[in-house]
Amino acid sequence: VIFKLIFLKEILISRNQIEKIPEEIKYCEALKILDLNDNPVGDIGSGLLTLKNLKLLDLQGVMYGPTLHKQIMESLPNTKVRLDPPCTCME
Repeated sequence: VIFKLIFLKEILISRNQIEKIPEEIKYCEALKILDLNDNPVGDIGSGLLTLKNLKLLDLQGVMYGPTLHKQIMESLPNTKVRLDPPCTCME
């Protein structure tokens, strides 16, 4: 249902058990802020990468290894991405 809200600008869903960002998020073309703080998101999917208006993605609170950390940062060059520092213990 959320992904039918094409004019939605903010999604604030921190501290849940969200593990994957569904591909359907691509329909939220007006989205500027996606707060997934303290969610075990291991798969950001490709739908998120199509959001041209996304200004802030918050993925703090979950430890990522250097490879996934770098992949997330490089995939969203025009978005401020908040991530905890990568942990070499993850690889």
